[in-house]
Amino acid sequence: NRVQASVDLYANDLLLVRTGVCGVVKGAHSDTRVDVQFDHREDGQTLGVNVLPGQIVHARNETTGSTLLGRWIGEATGWTHITVASMRNPALIWFAGAFWGWLVARRGKLL
Repeated sequence: NRVQASVDLYANDLLLVRTGVCGVVKGAHSDTRVDVQFDHREDGQTLGVNVLPGQIVHARNETTGSTLLGRWIGEATGWTHITVASMRNPALIWFAGAFWGWLVARRGKLL
């Protein structure tokens, strides 16, 4: 799954990844964190970064410029009846992060 950083990501005072940089989810890092291989890191490293689910969003579709939230939730849950094609509202994106956290807690795994 392609994702993008929803905030600047730091390790202490060192900027690792800027908001909007895309990457690929590699899997669970722990019960609360996800490993993401970002396309570019500000510190020049090539290692993945472990992030909280609220620090990433599904990557924007380069054609429409919208987040494909319905697809993201559908892939995570296995549901096939998601009808939300895209969302641009920040409140709905926040909800998606909260839903993701609940889903991880309930299912005990990512994707």
